[in-house]
Amino acid sequence: DASSPYHADSLDGGTLVEDPAYEPYELGGDRGNCGDPHCTECGPSYPTLNIRIGFPPLLRCDRITARLEAATFWPTSQTLPGLVRTAEIGVPGSTDLFGGSQNLDQSVQGIRGEFGYRFGFSNCNTLQFRFFDAGAQSLTFDSPRSTATSIVRPYQDGASNPIVQDSVSIKEPGISNGSVLAHAYSDVQGGDILLKRLWFKNCDASTEWLLGYQNTRINDAIDVHSTTVPIGSTNVLELRDQFRSVNQFNGATFGLSRMVYSPRWSLGSMFKLGLGDLQRDVTISGFQKVGSAPASTNGLLARSPANGFYSTNTFVFSPEVN
Repeated sequence: DASSPYHADSLDGGTLVEDPAYEPYELGGDRGNCGDPHCTECGPSYPTLNIRIGFPPLLRCDRITARLEAATFWPTSQTLPGLVRTAEIGVPGSTDLFGGSQNLDQSVQGIRGEFGYRFGFSNCNTLQFRFFDAGAQSLTFDSPRSTATSIVRPYQDGASNPIVQDSVSIKEPGISNGSVLAHAYSDVQGGDILLKRLWFKNCDASTEWLLGYQNTRINDAIDVHSTTVPIGSTNVLELRDQFRSVNQFNGATFGLSRMVYSPRWSLGSMFKLGLGDLQRDVTISGFQKVGSAPASTNGLLARSPANGFYSTNTFVFSPEVN
């Protein structure tokens, strides 16, 4: 029909009809929005085997994504003061038993993962939960397991002017026979909940914008508990110092993520910026008891008026690039 906008060519075994409104697709040259019919998830030239599993009325498995990884973390070394030594600081030949040169510097085993659920038209939206736990660094000194013949707890004597280095004897030949247990740890964990929306994609890459909620928590603690039994005396000296801190970030986050893929490899990247509140909580507590006298809240290092609970809040930016 000469009045029809369609053009037909006769072929062997059939007729080819061309639609003048059709725009031919060029491999790698089309940029489509979510649900573009010209571009499939893996590209028209890539052979694929698509297997879908569903358990109606449960969620379809092709909408669920999951990844779980065992990870090794190398945190920045945390320097502690020398809290348990073979002699007070400055004595020639003395060494650190806890703190000082003995620090939290070892690698730790942790875990990280993510779970997502795709929904909406052409699965263009994703609700994703990501988390990580870097594991806990720890450092412990237990005097009964040590071969050191001399053990002291050093401190600075603020009553002297100028301040001088001094120490409390824990275990020294002819002076005292006691014990000390010192422990420190640090751990980091966090996660976020993200709503991701496909911005644009072609057959080799896709870009999504994202927004959501982010939480990160860092816990640190030091606990030193000692008992000194002076030789020839029954007045046992018990000292304990505890320091704990919690740094917790809660805030909103937004950014972009991009995935580039081919039949044999894929590369993902993300940039996001968190804006929110960083709450810092610090607890300092001490304990001291001499013989049968009433106990006090003054330890060796944790003493009044420093003892107590302190909390501050600060608005911070938290960028992430991976």
